[in-house]
Amino acid sequence: VSGLNVADGSGVTKSVTGTFTVDISTNGANGLDTGAEAANTHYAIWAIWKSGSALAGVASLSFSNPGVPATYTHKALLTSVRNNASSILLAQTQFEDEVALGPVNDTTTQVLSSGTATTPTLVDCSAFCPPTARAVKLSVTTNGSASGVDINALLYDAVTGNVVVTCGYKDDSGAANYNVSNVWVPLNTNREVKYSVNNGTNVATTIRISGYRMAPKLQL
Repeated sequence: VSGLNVADGSGVTKSVTGTFTVDISTNGANGLDTGAEAANTHYAIWAIWKSGSALAGVASLSFSNPGVPATYTHKALLTSVRNNASSILLAQTQFEDEVALGPVNDTTTQVLSSGTATTPTLVDCSAFCPPTARAVKLSVTTNGSASGVDINALLYDAVTGNVVVTCGYKDDSGAANYNVSNVWVPLNTNREVKYSVNNGTNVATTIRISGYRMAPKLQL
């Protein structure tokens, strides 16, 4: 990182530059702040700094108050990572506050399978979106199973109830499907969105997470 502002407990900031690698199988600087790695878990990645020492990092379950080694005086929240049931970190890339997950061509990041709700229904995205996530990028497949049935799925802002994305088309040729990739939908504080389909008998939709937008900010 270059030109990163880290802060001490009084809010005094310092611009720092450096590189580090965090190994969450260890504890302390450049490791996990406390305890042992847990599976299927989001970890906050913090940059930590002290005078006269190279920039380091620490992984923590806390997105607001990590356990920092006693001699380190400054910190800043950088990002989040998540591991799977085998404690292997999920692949991701990040540019500024946007994180892309991959691949999404299987069920790895699927949060809804063949949903048929005809009224706005919550979908929990928290398995793949950390507590700091404010919006989620979704890939949606909507299937029609009968001839002449319009295929239509709606994605909603779970807070306002407003429709954000419409996924579908008028079908007059038989069973078909409609795919929409990389659409952004706001998350509520529980990291949920809402969806519905127009016909619960002949239309179903599947949703996978392809990324999220987080709101990293200086945490004191």
